[in-house]
Amino acid sequence: MPPDPCRADGQPPSGDPTAELPALPTTGAEIDADGEHTGTAGPAAAPAASASAQVNLSRQERRLRFWMKLWAASFVIEIGLYMWWALAGLGEARGFAVNSVAKDFTFLVLAVLVIADVRRFGRLMTLLVVGHLAIAVVLMLLLVTGTDVVGFPGTPAALAGQGPSSFDASWAAAGWLALALFAAAHMGWLHVTARRGRYGLRCLYPALYDTLVALTQTVLPDATVGPRQVATAVDRYWDGFNGNGRPRVIAALVVLYILPVLTLRSPVPFPMMDDERRRDFIGRHFVQRTARLRCLTPIRAAIRFAVQMAYMGYYSQPETHAEIGYTPFSQRPSDEPPPAKRASGLTVLSNPPNGELTADVVIVGTGAGAGIVAHCLVERGHDVLMLERGKFVEPAAFTEDELEMYSTLYSDGAVQIARDFAFQVLQGRCVGGSTVVNNAVCFDLPPAVLERWNGAGAGLSPQRLAQSFAQVRTLMTVAAQPASAMSAGVTRFQDAVTELGLDAAPYHSDVVDANIDHCLGCGYCNIGCAYGRKLSMLDHLLPRIQRYADNRLATEPGWNGRLRILPDCEVTRIEASNGTARAAECLLGSERRPLRVSARKTVVVAAGAIQSSRLLQCSEVGGTAVGAGLCANIATFMTGVFEDPIDASEGIQIARYVEPPQRSGYVLETWFNPPVITALSMPGWLEDHRRNMLDYSRTMCVGVLVGTDPRAHNRVGKRSRISGSEYALRPSDEEIARVAEALEQAGRILFKAGATRVMPATFEYREYRSPDELDDLADVLRRTANRSLQSAHPQGGNPIGRDSRQGVVDSTCRVHGYDNLYVCDASVFPTAVTVNPQMTVMALAHYAATHPDGLGRPAV
Repeated sequence: MPPDPCRADGQPPSGDPTAELPALPTTGAEIDADGEHTGTAGPAAAPAASASAQVNLSRQERRLRFWMKLWAASFVIEIGLYMWWALAGLGEARGFAVNSVAKDFTFLVLAVLVIADVRRFGRLMTLLVVGHLAIAVVLMLLLVTGTDVVGFPGTPAALAGQGPSSFDASWAAAGWLALALFAAAHMGWLHVTARRGRYGLRCLYPALYDTLVALTQTVLPDATVGPRQVATAVDRYWDGFNGNGRPRVIAALVVLYILPVLTLRSPVPFPMMDDERRRDFIGRHFVQRTARLRCLTPIRAAIRFAVQMAYMGYYSQPETHAEIGYTPFSQRPSDEPPPAKRASGLTVLSNPPNGELTADVVIVGTGAGAGIVAHCLVERGHDVLMLERGKFVEPAAFTEDELEMYSTLYSDGAVQIARDFAFQVLQGRCVGGSTVVNNAVCFDLPPAVLERWNGAGAGLSPQRLAQSFAQVRTLMTVAAQPASAMSAGVTRFQDAVTELGLDAAPYHSDVVDANIDHCLGCGYCNIGCAYGRKLSMLDHLLPRIQRYADNRLATEPGWNGRLRILPDCEVTRIEASNGTARAAECLLGSERRPLRVSARKTVVVAAGAIQSSRLLQCSEVGGTAVGAGLCANIATFMTGVFEDPIDASEGIQIARYVEPPQRSGYVLETWFNPPVITALSMPGWLEDHRRNMLDYSRTMCVGVLVGTDPRAHNRVGKRSRISGSEYALRPSDEEIARVAEALEQAGRILFKAGATRVMPATFEYREYRSPDELDDLADVLRRTANRSLQSAHPQGGNPIGRDSRQGVVDSTCRVHGYDNLYVCDASVFPTAVTVNPQMTVMALAHYAATHPDGLGRPAV
């Protein structure tokens, strides 16, 4: 695995890293690839700025100046020695001495320039490092090939025993090699830490930071926020990253840094190219070429990822909100002050003992399925311990900062990608799981889907499952959402649906049911509701269970039921043998402290479709079928732009839906998000993307969900690939045809609602001005490289089946071959459900937790 750049030497200076930078000229000045100002700004401007810069150096920069003075002194000494050897040594050493004096004099000049102005000439350190590496490479070549070093121009005659001072030639070259390597490593370290100190970098390497700065200048040339402020925001995002995806941003920026040289389009790396050549490179190589050649998909993914990092950093800044017409919830005009944030009331284990914990029931996960199982088992008097690999974040600590929330609450910071780089999965990673960051939409399982499951051998009782759905609706306070929580765009959507006849049989259209109570319309469902209105596991069911158990423990002698939650605990393996699961092996916190959690009775795995499969695979439980047949609700969308502002961000994020006949295999939903996630998914590149984001307040989206079928090549991998991805998921041609049909229908609704233009989420930018133009969508999506697909609803991998030939778990969600190991999440779905799956996950978990032949057995 690539090294973690966040573990580089030194802590960043406190406060804003840009605060220590000197005031730089602006009149008539330009910014070079290093972010330095050049050009004309008056004769005294540059010296004044330089003098100020030398005063305001960071600790790391001052360290660099100190050591470079010592290195400069060493170069002076070397020059003196070479002159001595030239004058007093053998004649054959004189030619070498002349070259060596020139080499060390060059090193001396470079060092003096760096000492004179660290910030202006700091990049010259690269030449010093490369020069010493070149010496080391030549010496290593000589040593490896066994070449005689005596008389070689790279070895002074004196060091070979032939000069005024004599050394043993057998170790002279090796010693010189060691010194050259030390010099290169030490100067490289000084250079990197000084650049990191200057900009207060916590995660990115300086060269990659420069790449991101240059990229921001390229894709956002008229930006109102400086490119270094954008790059610093991205650095902060990755510093707080909740997951294992840091190597991806490093790999993406490395690819972009060197790609112009590798493709022979530039003699210098990307950040050293001028603006025009960088822009041409992105337009030609990224947008045009990679859209047509599937073999270039990894390169396209890397560049796209880097471009999206620039968008994330830019549109997360408060200064850009006014530019695009977005008003954060706390700043919106209102007759009443913003409501107070709410604490969950949940307590978690903060300092578990070393060695081992024990409980009746150990549940891996704290999301939708895990929460329902915990509720049912604690009510029956079980001692339940839930293990969550994410952090515990109080809702009162949720902010309006999208980058902070994505980094904190999402698995891999919302950048979890498939192995072919063509599919992205969004999953929560915090106490409460995806219920904290989803839209709380609750659809019942379509009857046709249940029939299909039972036809394949699931063996589920329709009557018992219907009772579970009804009880979960009451438990989670699921209700239709009021019109007061909806934006103006939702009203236009529904009017258009009515005019097109899509609200009558065989279609169905309505407001969504959701476990949201008196929605405020803040638009923050996907970054965490701080106001207690979204009834997630974090601030509704889990605290409720805990209070219930604590009250009974305090008032009823002999009561054993309780709920404990251990966050920041990654379960790496289920210890199971001879048909019995005994414990969970865990790693705690950033220090990865080992912990064994023993289960007296039962182990329940409810970590989500991908992580549950990986855990069973790593535990060698469930056989070769585990992880196979992964499926999902493919998500994409059609964006519409209106003539007047509709402020779609001010309201519930998913408000209404259109469900065609079941055979169509898709659902349409109104959908919108705050600026950052909108920027990541906004169609278009360069000028098109910028123009569309400036229309943010006049934009709304219609999301498309298309369920996929399980297939052998769609599966979860036991180990992550080099890209960091954990699964392979590629839709079939038939499923893509359904996506095209759904997008076309979404486009027609948006046009009928008054949109002047619509854009599908495709890699190659497409813009339609009338409904008649939508007919080519199927051809557009037929090219794999042109698809832009994601899912917040991975499903399958451990399907329900009556026996091990049909599935991984039985109809009670118990793993075949084990008497006390259960899986209770979306991974047990035999197929995708097409609609939002949260309700089905909770109902199926309730079904399993209350089944008399399984988890529903009375507590002993």
